[in-house]
This record gives sequence, C-alpha cells and structure tokens, in this order.
Amino acid sequence: MYIDVDTIIQLAAVVTALTVIGAALRKMFLWFSKQEEQNARQWREINHSKEEQTLICYGVRACLMGLIEQGCNGPCKDALNHLDKHLNKAAHQDGGEQPLP
Repeated sequence: MYIDVDTIIQLAAVVTALTVIGAALRKMFLWFSKQEEQNARQWREINHSKEEQTLICYGVRACLMGLIEQGCNGPCKDALNHLDKHLNKAAHQDGGEQPLP
C-alpha cells in the first residue's frame, strides 16, 4: 500500500473529526456532572432551610405559649391557633414531621 498526500490528509481529517467528537462528548459529560452537583447542593440548601424554618416555628410557638400563660390573650391565641393549624397541615402533607402534642 502506497501512502500519498491524499491518504495523509484523509487520515488527518478522520483524526480531527474523532478528536472534535470526543471533545464534544467530554464537554457534555462535564456539563451533566456539574448540573448534578448543583442539584445536590440546592437540595442540601433546601433541606437546611426547612430545618431552620421548623426550629423558628417551634420557637415562635413557644414564645406565643409563654405570652398566653402570662395573660396575653386575643391576638396571641389567634396566632398560636393559626400556627398550630399550619404546622399540623404541613406535617401531614410532608409526612416527615411529627404533629404537635
């Protein structure tokens, strides 16, 4: 088999095409990997925010109960009732949190 200039040019074209296809596939793989990492990071942040909100709700509930025990009625009782309803509804929708005692 004789190797002439046309054969070398065709071989270079094939190698270049394979390199471009490989680079495109690598770029797509890296993009999908980055998206998965970003999604995992976002879910961690969402779960962290949910935990914080749960603690804040229970803190507000404790404060409202303390105010009611000290004689602050009216808006405090209404707010506590609304908060209890919200927490119970959220606990039954999610299934992850326990209802209030």
